[in-house]
Amino acid sequence: MNLSSFRVEGLFGRYTHTVHLSADHITIIHGENGVGKTTMLRVLDLLFQRRFASLRRIPFDRIAVEFTSGESVIIDRESIEVEDSPTPGIHSTGRQARTRIVLSASLDGVESTGPELIPVRELRPGRDLPLAAIEDLVPSLERVGPEQWLDRSTNQILNFEDVAETYGQHLPPSPNAELPVWLDDMLQSLSVDMIETQRLSEPAIVTTRYRHDTPTTVSTVQRLSEDLAIQIRKALAEYAEVSQRLDRTFPNRLLGNVKPPKEATEDTIRARYEIQGRTRGHLIAAGLLDSGEEIVLPTRILKASERTVLWTYLGDVDAKLEVLQPIADKIDLLLDILNSKYVSKSLEIQRREGFLVRTVNGEVLNPDFLSSGEQHELVLTYRLLFGVDPGSVILIDEPELSLHVTWQKMFLSDLLRISKIARLEFIVATHSPAIIGNRWDLTKELSSIS
Repeated sequence: MNLSSFRVEGLFGRYTHTVHLSADHITIIHGENGVGKTTMLRVLDLLFQRRFASLRRIPFDRIAVEFTSGESVIIDRESIEVEDSPTPGIHSTGRQARTRIVLSASLDGVESTGPELIPVRELRPGRDLPLAAIEDLVPSLERVGPEQWLDRSTNQILNFEDVAETYGQHLPPSPNAELPVWLDDMLQSLSVDMIETQRLSEPAIVTTRYRHDTPTTVSTVQRLSEDLAIQIRKALAEYAEVSQRLDRTFPNRLLGNVKPPKEATEDTIRARYEIQGRTRGHLIAAGLLDSGEEIVLPTRILKASERTVLWTYLGDVDAKLEVLQPIADKIDLLLDILNSKYVSKSLEIQRREGFLVRTVNGEVLNPDFLSSGEQHELVLTYRLLFGVDPGSVILIDEPELSLHVTWQKMFLSDLLRISKIARLEFIVATHSPAIIGNRWDLTKELSSIS
């Protein structure tokens, strides 16, 4: 199921925006500051990530999401009054205003209304979850008030709702939190990921037993380098598994082929061998294989028995190299995009380290010492190639951040290349005319006129 359009009515109590996705797999939204470009992206992200508590805090009247299949989801935001349920030990009486979300959907052309949605991570402090248990469940938090916690990984004060939203995966689910089946199926049918403006550092949850240890942060470029090393190891493990299976069965398969097949001609074998040599060189350059001695074909005419052996051998080599081709294509594109931009330095792939940066003098440079723009380009390109599922909708907020105007002009062409290899749909929010270039046909302006 693919996304067709989305609409938000009454955003901030003023704006109504409709965005139809481009057939070219890149949709650009632009407009004045404050009209809701980032919020439009965040609405989609929160919906498909099932973060309904955060979605409910955004001022809107209605959200409508339509799919290419003709199905749709509509979310209405309503204000109601409920009896106040104070936390034990805190004096509070009376009634309070509260927001609920009411869902409806069109499934196969048939209107269906879902029940009021109870957010999956909407826990009632002190009732569904003892407040004292939060520090045990999330070690980076330290309680500093009745319903306040210091997040030592970011040095921010969080209330209960913030804790539930930020660290909900570490907390137990709330009662009666089941989603309607039709909604759950719809949300699972499409993967949506948002790449925020803050891309270069990530909080690390403190797992030490000592509560007052200094909080740490992990550099995103360092984490991605480690992630690439892990992905390479996984690909090589699969390559080894395929190799071992083929090597074990090679003698039996060879004995079963008394004569070479008709297609195993002299010219076909030599052409296939040459293609494999180029592929192997490509994989060596990508850091996936070591250079080594390969069999050398004799210059004389091959005998029938030799063609039989070589045909079976070349088939096995194709099967082995095919395992590494997907990650090699991504590495190639990563290197091509980044090294076409980096000046006086280049990115290299190392099997154990993931990637490293080398200066023109041959010295290894810690990736943390890349410029802000270089790091942003590395993080964004890597995540799009290695960090999302094929077929996903990717929401990118302000890709021009820290990028020179020359790099901004290359952004859309890079996205198109990435989209082809990773099969992605992009929705981009930007202020930059350089990003758009001459592709105004991909744009949707969010008007400031209510």
